[in-house]
Amino acid sequence: MHQSSHRQFVALLCLPAMLISLGQGIYAHEPPSTVALQEVVNGLKTELGIDAVVSATIVPTNALLVSVEPVDGHPGTFRMAIEERFLAAIDQDEL
Repeated sequence: MHQSSHRQFVALLCLPAMLISLGQGIYAHEPPSTVALQEVVNGLKTELGIDAVVSATIVPTNALLVSVEPVDGHPGTFRMAIEERFLAAIDQDEL
């Protein structure tokens, strides 16, 4: 794998953890909206130099709580799925 591609892939895999740790600015007393999460993802993509398209979605259930997977048939496009109950359970300190 090309070094630049490898670096972007590793950065993309780290995105969920960074999203959770940096989400403090969008979290009040209720879970953030999909729009607010997408703004954080977009900011992290810019900061990390990731060119891939990454869309954030809030889903009812996710066995991994937060996951990123490629979108079939769309090279360079990924979907980040964040479990709704997970977001609701996180308090300000945990973010």
